[in-house]
Amino acid sequence: MPRHPGPGQHRSIDPRASLPYRDSFFNLVYAYSVFTHLPEPAQNVWIPEIARVLRPGGVFVCTVEPLRFIDFVLSLSEPAEHPWHERLRQSVQRVQDPRGEFARRGFLFLPPPEARTTSSTAIP
Repeated sequence: MPRHPGPGQHRSIDPRASLPYRDSFFNLVYAYSVFTHLPEPAQNVWIPEIARVLRPGGVFVCTVEPLRFIDFVLSLSEPAEHPWHERLRQSVQRVQDPRGEFARRGFLFLPPPEARTTSSTAIP
């Protein structure tokens, strides 16, 4: 017997495709723990796409790491005790001037140390 999936719908979307909604379709779009895991090129595709489907005056809510996250990552000692912390420590080393990058761009993207791991993004 098939299991009922519960309320709502689950869809997989090609990360390079458009959302299957017309322009100005939504009043609200939210992304919980999504943008902290997307590579920067994907973020650059999806933010304008989300803006396209938002109605004028609509609200986009997304969770990202706070500014204090940068200080936390920079404070990690070598080797970090937790594997995720170690990946963060390695990621921040790939950014020449993390605080300066944040000040210039208004956000900091930490590229993953390995192709198969997730990235992290901090926005004030």
